[in-house]
Amino acid sequence: MSALSVFDGVRVLSVEYVVPWSDFAEDARPPRIGDVATVVEVLHAPGHPDGFECECVDDHGRTLWLATFHAEALELIAKDIR
Repeated sequence: MSALSVFDGVRVLSVEYVVPWSDFAEDARPPRIGDVATVVEVLHAPGHPDGFECECVDDHGRTLWLATFHAEALELIAKDIR
């Protein structure tokens, strides 16, 4: 069981092992250390550490990036921010 859940607010601590989505929006950019995002999916695979699909949006609600992280690359800053 992971300490992170869907809808948790997180801060990016590392981008070393990030798996980004391709550019899908005009304002898209890669994740940066210090970015704040929301966990939108928890990925489970037997024999592998959980992955956390996270989305970062701008002040207008447009997606800046969507990427997958390992838990150690993220810092929990808020539980279930719905």
